[in-house]
Amino acid sequence: MSDELLHAIVDRARRTFKAQACSILLHQPERRSLVFAAMSGEGSESLVGVEFSDDTGVAGWVLANREPLSLDDVVHDRRFAEDIAEIIGYVPRRLMATPLLSHGRALGVLEMLDCPEVVKFSEADPLRAFADEAVRVLGGS
Repeated sequence: MSDELLHAIVDRARRTFKAQACSILLHQPERRSLVFAAMSGEGSESLVGVEFSDDTGVAGWVLANREPLSLDDVVHDRRFAEDIAEIIGYVPRRLMATPLLSHGRALGVLEMLDCPEVVKFSEADPLRAFADEAVRVLGGS
């Protein structure tokens, strides 16, 4: 049931931001990994369940720092993991990501790829409502 709800969240978020793709990656602390739990858009069907190290790429940075991140030019950012993009089969140009936080703990990351315009994060994290909804589905609030 939570898988269906997470998919509905990423699908709504992708449509809201007119993005090419949106995903929720869940943290598996015992395995020190992030796993694609729900995806919508570009290459989404084949990636659910794909796992990678939790210190990899933009998602790993957002998880570790517990801060949202917005990038206008992903491939020229040192945090970008080209190998993960190759696995996905899609190299984004723009990216927004925000952590899924519950009581100070990072449960995962919500990522949005190639929105027409990358929104700069401020006090009002534009992805926060979707991230909070995912945390509730995961039982973290």
